[in-house]
Order: sequence, then structure tokens, then C-alpha cells
Amino acid sequence: MWKINVAALLVALAMPTHALRILLVGPVLPWMFGPYSAQLAGIGHFFQQHGHTTYWLPFTYARLDPSKAYTADEMAKAQGVTGPPTVGLKADFAARTTFVSVRQWAPSQVNKLVSTHDLDVILTLCDLDRLNVDGEFTVPAISWYPNHFNDLPKMDRRQISPFRKVAALSPSDATMLQGRLPDAKVEWVPHFMDIPEAVVETDKKALRREYGVPEDAFVVLMSCGNYDTQNRKSLDVSLLAFKALRETHPNAFLYMRVISITEIAKAESKAIPPNTNPASL
Repeated sequence: MWKINVAALLVALAMPTHALRILLVGPVLPWMFGPYSAQLAGIGHFFQQHGHTTYWLPFTYARLDPSKAYTADEMAKAQGVTGPPTVGLKADFAARTTFVSVRQWAPSQVNKLVSTHDLDVILTLCDLDRLNVDGEFTVPAISWYPNHFNDLPKMDRRQISPFRKVAALSPSDATMLQGRLPDAKVEWVPHFMDIPEAVVETDKKALRREYGVPEDAFVVLMSCGNYDTQNRKSLDVSLLAFKALRETHPNAFLYMRVISITEIAKAESKAIPPNTNPASL
């Protein structure tokens, strides 16, 4: 079951009651490994269930003919990557989505897609450093913005300028971004999770035995993957925070699931979950 902050999402997108043609923009294809693809595919599936039509622009891939539309299998073949799965949410979403391409990730090029496919709204979930800001979008554009810093970097202030609305991933980010972007509409729209309808106590105990977690522990999960060589996930800060937590919760147990750049690259090339070696503290 997808847990979505629906109210905040609808406010952020200013969704009308009629069906929309929505362009989802991300760095990879929806069935590839990664949080951006998982979140966009999940939200795209949500849109489809509510009668909207979805398009997908993977802006980092080889530039294809922007005047054409592609199926998921056609896009995968053109990019030389594994195609979509045959079952599950991502399979259903990909089968009902039209894939498009641009010569360059820039508003002027995206506006051509808007005209060609009669699109109503643009939703991006990605870092904006590769966006070539050469003008404004011709339809409402929303950046589901993954901020990595305490403040909005000067470069990102320019990169985010074409977007009329910004969806922040945390309340503090929403406050900061609204202060830095007084002309934009900023809403807090956190990422969502696919979780079971019900959690059975026996299942929890079995999982704890499998991973060596004490039954009475207060479990903290830290899960991340790092594409870079620098410590951009701030694991050291998270460990210090866990140390402070232990002062008030002595039975706290930290479970870390950290994925290396090598495993991420392998997974993305094959569109499969990465091999992980969980560590617990």
C-alpha cells in the first residue's frame, strides 16, 4: 500500500478536477534502481489510477528523436538497457506511460514536448544541476526538490527559477525554500513508502531473528546509497545522532543498509535490486 501525503500533493500540484496529461521528469527510467525512479513511478501510478495520462522524460539518457513517442520496450531497446518488469506496480505503470526524449534538458526543449503532446503540467524529481535554464516553462512546472544543504545554493536558485511550484521533502526545507523563493509556491510533500496493509507481530519477530536484532530493541533503520566518493549522506552525523538517542533509549539498535556506488551501477545497468551487505550496530 502506497502511503502518500495526498492532501499536500494535490495542493502542491494545484490539481484540477479534469484529467491531466502529466510529464514526469527524472534521470533514469521508472523501472531502474533508485529512489527517484521509485518515487516518480509510484506517484505516476497514483495519477494513472485517478484518470490522468502520464509521460516520462529520462533526461540523462541518449537523446532520441523528440518528435516521436516511445513505448517502455522501445525506450529500453534504444537506450541499450534492460526492459521493464512483467509484473508489479512498475510494470503496470510503464505499460500505461508514453516515453519521450529531448536534445537537451532545458525549458525550451521541454516546451516543444508540451506543444507536441498537449501536456498540462510538468513534475520533476531530480537534482537540477544539469538543467540548462534558457527560459520559462510554458505550463505549470513543479520541482519535487531534493535539497542536500542547510541553505539553497546560489546555483540552485537559478536552476529552480523556472518552476512555479516547489515540493519540499521536509518541513524545515519548506520553510527555508519559501524564504529563498518568495515568488514560488512551496509545499511540504515528503516521499512515500510501499508498506504492508498490516504488520503481523510474528513477522516482526521472525525478521528480528533473521537479522540478529534483539526482540525488545527500539530499532532505528538507516538506509542509503552513495553515488559519490564524498560523504554526502552524512553517515557520521547520523551515527552521532544515534549515540545521543542511546542516552534516552538504551535499548536502541541501529540497522544500517548502505549501498556502494559499484553495486548501484551494476543494479542500474540491469534494472534489478542491488546486492547489499547490511550492517548492524
